[in-house]
Amino acid sequence: MAQNISQKDLKTILVAFDAKLQILLNEQTRLKWEMKDLKEKNQVLKEENARFKAEYQEIKKKHRQLERDFNRSRFFAKIVTNKLTPTGGISELKEVIDHYIQDIDAVILKLKQTL
Repeated sequence: MAQNISQKDLKTILVAFDAKLQILLNEQTRLKWEMKDLKEKNQVLKEENARFKAEYQEIKKKHRQLERDFNRSRFFAKIVTNKLTPTGGISELKEVIDHYIQDIDAVILKLKQTL
């Protein structure tokens, strides 16, 4: 089973093997650099994702607050609609709103005094 390989053939085989090995080593080096680059990009994307999540939570929180405010404004609109009279108009509405504000200020003052 032992083949007689000439020294010249053996040298040719070794040169070919060395060339293939060098190609593989170069490919390994290239892949290592590519992997390093991808890890860095992945880290940047993770940080960006965390920022987006935080921003999303903040927007969600603001949205909930706006919904509550909107629901209050609908309630306010009902009060205003109920208080409007055909003859009073805007001036009467302003007086009613001013009265509500004075009532709220009085309640706040009483709360401050009790604390």
